[in-house]
Amino acid sequence: MTLCEARAETLQRLLDGRCVPHPFSAMFPQITAEDFDKLVDDIKKNGLLQPIVVYQDKILDGNNRYCACLQAKAKPRCMELVEASDAQAQAFVISANIHRRHLSCEQRAAIIAMLLKADPTKSNRQIGEQTKTSHHTVGAVRAELEGTGQIAQLDKTTGADGKTRKRGKTKGGKGKERGRRGRVYVQPPPTTLRKYQFLAERRCFCPNPTV
Repeated sequence: MTLCEARAETLQRLLDGRCVPHPFSAMFPQITAEDFDKLVDDIKKNGLLQPIVVYQDKILDGNNRYCACLQAKAKPRCMELVEASDAQAQAFVISANIHRRHLSCEQRAAIIAMLLKADPTKSNRQIGEQTKTSHHTVGAVRAELEGTGQIAQLDKTTGADGKTRKRGKTKGGKGKERGRRGRVYVQPPPTTLRKYQFLAERRCFCPNPTV
């Protein structure tokens, strides 16, 4: 099958209602029934304004829009993410959704945990910037995962600049991460994630849930 034939097949599955969500999109919850009904009404009036993004023949971004198009009996439009790695596709779906969702702090913590499990070598600041949360929040999630053996306790992590930095130890055994200007931030010891919800609440952005 040629590339054009494959794309045509993907588009036909979209039109027939047979296209399925990509696993990377599963980290974000579905919108509420009330918001979904509003989205259906909007698509009936204005059509689909933002295309559905497809990766590996599955819906990477726009599952709610896709279902709303089917219910509104509107033709879905799509664009394909090509020549992208899995890491780039995952970064895309996070960037596209993290601002527009009414995510609870627990849901944000779950996304952080997923990213840490995928690549624990990333620094807390790098994942914090990716998920729009405080690096303290990422540190709390990391400590929880390390304490339960879900990820390894690393001596070094890599920042967004590609540089590897050591994670020191305090006298009490708590991990710490050095900031840009030499400041040292102490990570909390392993505990439940709920106790650190207030750290994420400061960085929650929820402009538009209808996606």
